[in-house]
Amino acid sequence: MIIASILNNLYKEIKANKHISDVGDYFELLDRYIVVHFEAEEKYMRDTQYKGIKAHIKAHDDFKKI
Repeated sequence: MIIASILNNLYKEIKANKHISDVGDYFELLDRYIVVHFEAEEKYMRDTQYKGIKAHIKAHDDFKKI
């Protein structure tokens, strides 16, 4: 679970009272990973002709707006 690992490391940095610039890298890493993950997942759904693809892609799009 890549996302869980990134979040766990971010939590440890925050708990250690690190400066905000020290944790910024984690947010950048999460952002990049989410893009890669969503692209791979959407390709898989297209390749397998997943019936719920439109709703799932909408959920991805909504999440990216956060």
